[in-house]
Order: sequence, then C-alpha cells, then structure tokens
Amino acid sequence: MASKIIVDQLEKTGGTLTALTLPSANATANQMLKNDGAGTLSWGSAAVGLAECDQWYLPTDFTGSVFPITTMARVNFGPYGSPAGTVGTGMGHSAGTFSFPSTGKWLIIFHLLASATTTADSDVSALIKFSINTGGSYTQHAADGTTTAAIGANNNSNATAIYLMDVPNITTHLVQVGCSLEHSGNTVQGSADDTSTNVTFIKVS
Repeated sequence: MASKIIVDQLEKTGGTLTALTLPSANATANQMLKNDGAGTLSWGSAAVGLAECDQWYLPTDFTGSVFPITTMARVNFGPYGSPAGTVGTGMGHSAGTFSFPSTGKWLIIFHLLASATTTADSDVSALIKFSINTGGSYTQHAADGTTTAAIGANNNSNATAIYLMDVPNITTHLVQVGCSLEHSGNTVQGSADDTSTNVTFIKVS
C-alpha cells in the first residue's frame, strides 16, 4: 500500500515564513501553482505571449502637416476578430492623444505612408511626441524621415518612428503621433481596410 501525507497547510517552525495554504482542488492540465504574496496558493495558467498589443490605423487620406493626427481608429477589419488589432485592454484615445491601460515598458511603432500629390522630392517626417505632465507639454523623442517619390500611381514613400517608452504613471504619461510634410499639398495615405498609416503599441514588460 502506498503511503501518503494529507495536509491543508504547511508552516515553517520558527523564522518569519508565512504559513502556506494549499489549494482545495486539483489543478487542470498545464496549470502552475501561484502565491498571492500572503501565503495562499492557487492554481493558474502561466503567462504566454504579449499581455497588451493595440493597433490603430488612418481610415482616410489627408494633405499637409498634421500634429497630432486625430482621426486614427482602432483596427476593426480582417480575419482575426473584432477589434482585430487588440490584445488585452487596449489604449485609451481622445482627440489624438493616446493613454496607457497599465504601467510598464511600451514599444511604440508609428508607420506613415506618403505620396507626392503636388510636389516630388520633398521631405516627409513621421513624429512621436510624449507628455509626462498629463498633457501640459509634449516633447518629440522619435522621428523618421523620407523623401517623396515622383508624382504618379503607386509612387509612395515610407517613414517609421519607433520608441521604447517607460510608463510609470498612466495618468501623466501620454503619446501623440503626427507628421511634418515639406509641401502642404502632398498626401498621407489612409485606407478603410488596410494599415497604410498606423501606430502599434506593445507592452514588453
């Protein structure tokens, strides 16, 4: 006959270790034992993949320099569910300002597609600006530039600004994206069903 020990709590004699209260039920497949910090143990699933990822896109074209872009919309098309561009809670958004759902390190990727509508060989910049004082002021810390190609069908140019942001406070730390175009008649490309111009937020830690 096999021996067994039946307990509902483990406690160290002496010292400062808190008694550990064991779960009352068995785990399901692939669960792990977790501690709530107060000594109560429970079964839970291990974290797999990214906890937060959110993608926004520009639905329609605009011309000239715009900062911030206020018309970005969360991705809601494609085969991956609705909203398609979101894992986790997702970003807050109001009038071109993005707010974070949780603290941590966030990777921000802003991709801009532009074309020469009136003037070729002109500068285009994708810009990311940040506030750490609840929107009182914004500072540019990320940018990428390109030059528009010749005027004509499918002659597009790309710029991608990338920044890894530390967000210790979700109230004070905010983000805006936009662009600077040398010639006001040139166009930033939007689309109702693809991410020609988009911004992606990924929580990495």
